Amino acid sequence: MSMPPALREASAPALTRLTDALVRETRAELASTLRDVVARAVAQELSRHRIR
Repeated sequence: MSMPPALREASAPALTRLTDALVRETRAELASTLRDVVARAVAQELSRHRIR
């Protein structure tokens, strides 16, 4: 099932904006999660070395 060309052209800018926003939000969430995971891993490793 395909969209009529006029509808496709009219909706393209909105879909582009939505896609861009989704990519930005996903990238920010991924960066935040990665920072948290690395911080926890570093804290655990430092804790292991202090115990010795």
